[in-house]
Amino acid sequence: MHHPGLVPTQQEPGLSIALTTDSLGLIDCMLSAITSQGWTLLVLEPLKRPRKVDDTLVLMQYTMKSKSI
Repeated sequence: MHHPGLVPTQQEPGLSIALTTDSLGLIDCMLSAITSQGWTLLVLEPLKRPRKVDDTLVLMQYTMKSKSI
């Protein structure tokens, strides 16, 4: 993937892209975990839709996920 000839001219854009990719990857990972647990509705529209999971359970699971990361 890395081409030595392109590094000097695209150093800054490459860094920006790398940071953005890492951030999006982390967000995507978190969203995937949330979706797999069925929390999507709670996260996206907590007030508009009926809650599928008890709030306490969600907080416990979220805390555990945060600590594992």
